[in-house]
Amino acid sequence: MGLAGAALAAGLTWMGSMVMPYSTLFMSYAPAVLGLLAGLWFYESRPGDEPGAGRWFAIGAALGGAVLCEYTAAIAAGLLFLYMVAGRPALAWKSWPAVVAGLLVLAPFFAYTFHIFGRFAIPYEFERMDLFREQMAEGFMGLGHPRLAVAALVTVLPYRGVLIHSPFLILSLGAVVAALAAARGRQRGRAAMCLAIFAAYVIFNSAYYMWWGGWSFSARHLAPAVCFAALPAAFFWRNEAFRWSFVVFGLMGVALHLVVVAVDPQPRDLNAFTTLGMLLHPSFSETYTWLFSRHIWPSFMLGDTAPNAGQWLAGLRGPSGLVPLLGLWLLAAGAIRILARGAQVSFIDLSTSAKESYLP
Repeated sequence: MGLAGAALAAGLTWMGSMVMPYSTLFMSYAPAVLGLLAGLWFYESRPGDEPGAGRWFAIGAALGGAVLCEYTAAIAAGLLFLYMVAGRPALAWKSWPAVVAGLLVLAPFFAYTFHIFGRFAIPYEFERMDLFREQMAEGFMGLGHPRLAVAALVTVLPYRGVLIHSPFLILSLGAVVAALAAARGRQRGRAAMCLAIFAAYVIFNSAYYMWWGGWSFSARHLAPAVCFAALPAAFFWRNEAFRWSFVVFGLMGVALHLVVVAVDPQPRDLNAFTTLGMLLHPSFSETYTWLFSRHIWPSFMLGDTAPNAGQWLAGLRGPSGLVPLLGLWLLAAGAIRILARGAQVSFIDLSTSAKESYLP
């Protein structure tokens, strides 16, 4: 897989998913995702070379930093660590520097809670809002039992469905299934890791009381899972039909999320057609209106958007206001294409023959 192809896939994943809207806000999802991917990169950067103490320390620091930024990143961090050491007891013992590094990175959080609350605590239990504090006290930090209706609402139904908002993930998850059936060794482990992370976040989200994410367009608690759900696209990137399908579906996601960012990346959750009762007691019998078609797209076409360069520079409104931004994106894409020409990345491609592409 060439570096230009990797940059294209990564760009479509970022701009075509909820990660982009949250990258424009002062929220923790983007740095948390960066930490998780950095931890995986430190591990995979030298295929076949067992990590030494220095690499394990870097892995632990990256994963610990992700958890420091976003508590729910612990789900992916734990599964990534399990992927790294599973079935290799000797390697698990050698990974102690990662544990030390993770604890060192999290030490400021531990010190903060002890200083403020006099004990280790997750600050959500001291939330000022009554509803939030009471709901977070239910079960374990707001977690109850998984609900099928919520799982559908955050995946395959428009209201908060990540597979509807980012349709390229359907291809990637299909690639996971194909890889699990065809691959062997570590490559199968990679596919299983990606699927496990995505499934774990869907289950977590379906059990969490604020499954819809509050003021948001997407189910924001799925954000750490998006990039791992997209990673399996690399397995089949050399397959031309797969690659072009991924690009087309990715551009659909980019267009949708660009409009969301242009109007409001944090639309209100309660409105004339969505009540708190519908959200706290989700059911297939309720009708959950998709904000994009009901509010965001009409606002965009009417020019009711956040201030942007098109407005400031030329008084452009609505779709035309995004022309300067799109021009900047094209320049950046061209620069990446030129700089990446001829370079390769090491993530194994499953679209070639087994002898060439499968790890033993």
